[in-house]
Amino acid sequence: MTIVTEVENPHLADVTVEVVQSRGMADLLVHKSEGPAPTIHGEAQWCFVPGRSPAAKRVHFTKTPGLAHLKICYVSSKALAGWLKNHKLKGRLT
Repeated sequence: MTIVTEVENPHLADVTVEVVQSRGMADLLVHKSEGPAPTIHGEAQWCFVPGRSPAAKRVHFTKTPGLAHLKICYVSSKALAGWLKNHKLKGRLT
C-alpha cells in the first residue's frame, strides 16, 4: 500500500500525478483505501492521509499532461488495480 498526502506546491511533491478517465491512458490503475492496512496490492492501493509524517509519498495533482510524472486512473476494485505499463516509478512508490 502506498500512503500518500496531497500537496499544493509541485516543488514539494515526490510525484506529480495526472488523473485520467480512461484506463487505457493510465500508467497505473489505483484503488483508494479507506485506511492504511497491509495488502498485497502494493503500489496500486493508495491511502490518503493528512500531513507529511505518516505518508510515504507527497503527491501533487496536475491537469497539465506534460507536467505529470505518472498517469493514474481510479478503479473501484482492488482486483483491477495495478501497473499497466513498465514505468520508471514502478517499485518506488511505497
